[in-house]
Order: sequence, then structure tokens, then C-alpha cells
Amino acid sequence: NDGLELRPKYNGILHCLTTVWKHEGLRGLYQGVTPNLVGAGASWGLYFFFYNAIKAYKKEGKMENLGATEHLMSAAQAGAMTLCITNPIWVTKTRLVLQYNAGVDPSKRQYRGMVDALVKIYRTEGIRGLYK
Repeated sequence: NDGLELRPKYNGILHCLTTVWKHEGLRGLYQGVTPNLVGAGASWGLYFFFYNAIKAYKKEGKMENLGATEHLMSAAQAGAMTLCITNPIWVTKTRLVLQYNAGVDPSKRQYRGMVDALVKIYRTEGIRGLYK
């Protein structure tokens, strides 16, 4: 609890779990899992893909192994490329979990799910909205 009136108040993890269970059921306990699975899977998959591709490009034609600086730069480049591609997923996840003003009434929520949020953010704010 951070003191904002808009957000739900819980006395601990058990109180949180029982409150969510009572108001939203099993589905409420797993709300937000989809963007996390998609985001984490895509982020790590893309990161390792880019990291290995960048290292292979830098090593091309060299007989010696890459040094620590080259590994570090490859990792930084891979991280930046991954972030550019996956940022819309994290923006969407954040917007989904911050729908406190709807309370437990699903009909008042601005977004119904991940795809709905991506589409609505793009339609109302354009590409820039996906990178806020």
C-alpha cells in the first residue's frame, strides 16, 4: 500500500489473496499473467538471438576469441534492440494492472486484455503511446 486512495488496500498477502479470490475468483489471481509470459518469453528469446547474432558478426573472420569489452558491447546492443521491440508489451502490462478505478467491476475496465489494450493504445495514441 502506497497511500493512494485509488488503489486497493491489503493487510498482507493472505488478505490480498482472499480478497481477490472473493471478488474475482481464480481468474483474478492470474490476471496479468499473459503479458508477463509473452513479454518475458519474447524478451529473453530476442535478447539471446540478438546477442549471439551480434557476437557471430563481430567474430566473423577473426581467429581469436572476443574480449570482455566486445561481449559487453554485444550484450548492450542486444538489450537495446530487445527493448525497442518488446516495450509495447511492458507498456500494455503496466496499463492493465493500473486499472484500479474500475474496482472489481470488469465492465468498467478500460482494457479487457492484452490484445485489446495494444489495439486501443495504438488507435488512441499511435506508436508513441506504445513507447511511453
